[in-house]
Amino acid sequence: MQASLKLLRAGLSWRIGNGLQVKIWEDKWLPRPHFLVPPSNLNDTATVTWVSELINRVLRCWDESLLTKWFPQSMVDIIKTIPISLGQRGDRMIREGTNNGIFTVKSAYNLHRELLANEGGGSSMVQTQSDSWKDMWKLQVPNSVRMFLWRACNDSLPTFKNLQKRKITEDKMCPICHLEEESVTHVLWSCGAAQDVWCQASRQLQKLSLDGTHFESIWGQLYRKLPKPTLEEAGMLLRLIWSRRNDYVHGKELRHPKEIINKVHEDLQCLKENNSNVLTATLPACPQSPQRWKKPPEGRYKMNWDAAFNTSKNLIGIGAIIRDYNGLVLVILY
Repeated sequence: MQASLKLLRAGLSWRIGNGLQVKIWEDKWLPRPHFLVPPSNLNDTATVTWVSELINRVLRCWDESLLTKWFPQSMVDIIKTIPISLGQRGDRMIREGTNNGIFTVKSAYNLHRELLANEGGGSSMVQTQSDSWKDMWKLQVPNSVRMFLWRACNDSLPTFKNLQKRKITEDKMCPICHLEEESVTHVLWSCGAAQDVWCQASRQLQKLSLDGTHFESIWGQLYRKLPKPTLEEAGMLLRLIWSRRNDYVHGKELRHPKEIINKVHEDLQCLKENNSNVLTATLPACPQSPQRWKKPPEGRYKMNWDAAFNTSKNLIGIGAIIRDYNGLVLVILY
């Protein structure tokens, strides 16, 4: 009985609305798979108590200057993924690992497995999560794939479940299997249509057994289990599985899994050849120093953009990101 009560408490956390009810250093409010209250050693000199104090009340966004003052960068990145209520909705206690925040036996079972897996390794879990985010941007894949993975980990893809949350559509069920709600994890990993593709991939990907409600957890497991070349293949596959789903939603036939696999191999080979051509090309020596993003003046916005060319296929890709003077991402275009 005591063990069951402990498990029930472990699965409860706060969903942030306005942050007025949640104590920064005592309550659990960071998203899974971290299972964490912010470390108590960060509280030694802190002058903030409530989560609401970390929120810019005018812009209704996280106050990055305060976050960077009181938290390490790895934890700042985690906190910035938490959405803030624009309508001053109150905080509420939820059951993690479920779609509606209500307890189920399945959620308790999954939580128990994750707790066992992470027993004694909480700090290393956060470090691994931080590493997976940093290394995501180092993958030798197109920029559009990196941006897609970033959006998937932030649960910002327009799945039917997310669209239903925003009152854009009434139906939140998967348009392909019609068996479960279409979350990011479902459409990219657990849906039967997605699994048909994964079963055609390389052997390392075929053998994977991943658990998790949030796609951020799925990506973290891929990062820990796969070598970099296979991780790059997985990233390309995820992007094409999403593209395949979009084509189907807009009236096209569902592409055969083998077609998706062949496309991934073709794109990876093309990328490898292009990178090889760049490395062997004769370029004038040009000393370069690492550039860091500089925020615009207060009240202004800044757009950064980049372009990539595929001369063998006569293709061009352009991406842009717009941030405000706090560094908050407002618009992503690609």
